[in-house]
Amino acid sequence: MRILLGITGGIAAYKSAELVRLLQKRDYDVFVAMTRNAQRFITPLTLATLSGHRVMTDMYAEEEDPGMDVNIEHIRVAASVDLLLVAPRQPISWPNLRMELRTISFPPCFWQARFRQ
Repeated sequence: MRILLGITGGIAAYKSAELVRLLQKRDYDVFVAMTRNAQRFITPLTLATLSGHRVMTDMYAEEEDPGMDVNIEHIRVAASVDLLLVAPRQPISWPNLRMELRTISFPPCFWQARFRQ
């Protein structure tokens, strides 16, 4: 199973490294996307090292890595995952989750994902 872990800003974001490790221990393939605020609590490098995948932090990251077409990558990842997991979960209503992901600068992979009922 492929999981896209979205990490939000908050003091509990540091626990996401342990969450990645636990998911992988159960043979899940974990991809990570982070908000800017999440990066204040844990670095993308840490999560990339643990997950084995580049961490998505910004839709314009191709400027940092010219060989990677991030605009295609975020769509590919969103279309290929089986589960979207947001942690730490901020206290908002579930119907507003998709809008919150846009307003807190999640990479575009989150609004490309198909939300299942």
